[in-house]
Amino acid sequence: MVFSSFPYISSFIGLFEAVLISGLILGGLAIGIIYFCLSAKSLFKATRYVINKDRVDVWEKGFTSKHYSYGMRGYTSMKLDKSGFGNLYDYGKLTLFFMGGSQVELRNIEDPEKVMTQIEEILNAKD
Repeated sequence: MVFSSFPYISSFIGLFEAVLISGLILGGLAIGIIYFCLSAKSLFKATRYVINKDRVDVWEKGFTSKHYSYGMRGYTSMKLDKSGFGNLYDYGKLTLFFMGGSQVELRNIEDPEKVMTQIEEILNAKD
């Protein structure tokens, strides 16, 4: 038989290990659920953009489908916004500005610098 002069320390370490392991498991589950929810959002809501010299067409498909069409008359400038995750995964939001203060946001654009250059080329192309 083994006798310990500190019986409460061994039970404390066992309790500490159990709390630590269960905390790691619950934390991992929470991170997995958050990741699934963020990735599932793109499965249920897909947005498609078609841009030409005359207009911008936006199709949003989710539980309901919506179509928006914006004329390119009065286009003035474009702005690129990237978050921390956007810099990490090369995604961003492009905002097209028009005279009169109106704007069109193109969200979750992969490689936004390339798309920005392509939009400028489309708008500056001669007929």
